[in-house]
Amino acid sequence: MNTPNYSNDIFERVVDTLRSCIPKRSRTAEMQMETQLTDFGMDSLVFLEFLLALEAEFELNLTGDVLKLKQVLTVGDAVELVSNELTKVNI
Repeated sequence: MNTPNYSNDIFERVVDTLRSCIPKRSRTAEMQMETQLTDFGMDSLVFLEFLLALEAEFELNLTGDVLKLKQVLTVGDAVELVSNELTKVNI
């Protein structure tokens, strides 16, 4: 699994969080950076649940910028969002 520019720990934690939120039938699917979130049966309600779960997992506030959230379409986008927010917190 290639996760350029992001730690494998962040990728794995995002994937684990995603698996806990998506429908059970999709939980065993292979997840890569370019995989679309909609491929896992994600709708707007599941997406919100996923974001809230990411906030809890990483102790971040991700839901404040709606425009940024609309750009989260893939697993990689979610990893990038978390990574960027962690960088802001650690500066």
